[in-house]
Amino acid sequence: MLKHVMPIEAQAMNTNNQSAYILGHAQAEIERLKTQAEMLRPITERVLLAAGIGPGMRVLDIGCGAGDVAILAAELVGTAGSVLAIDRNSQVLATARERAEAAGVRQIVFEERSVETFRQGSFRSRNRPIPVDSPV
Repeated sequence: MLKHVMPIEAQAMNTNNQSAYILGHAQAEIERLKTQAEMLRPITERVLLAAGIGPGMRVLDIGCGAGDVAILAAELVGTAGSVLAIDRNSQVLATARERAEAAGVRQIVFEERSVETFRQGSFRSRNRPIPVDSPV
């Protein structure tokens, strides 16, 4: 007997018709993300540096998860810069806040919100607004 399998897109929708992180936010998944980020840190750092991230800049991390990229970006922008990191899951944000504090990084603001709600504003970088849906 064949079971009906929902398409991956349908599986990623919650009851409010908003997309959800398909792998979930259980502690095991958060740990997997942290391990993955640790392994990929040298590559991620090269990508951020190649993108021009440096001292004094403002960085936006959408879907920050456990905070690995946000923490790395905060290290690159230094105390003269700042990072706004958003995620829709409060549990993973609590982990990210704890990790940033343990790393001694104070120039990150973590906010619980989705990219859909963030689009109603804009993020200012180098004194000019950049729409969130703009290809950057």
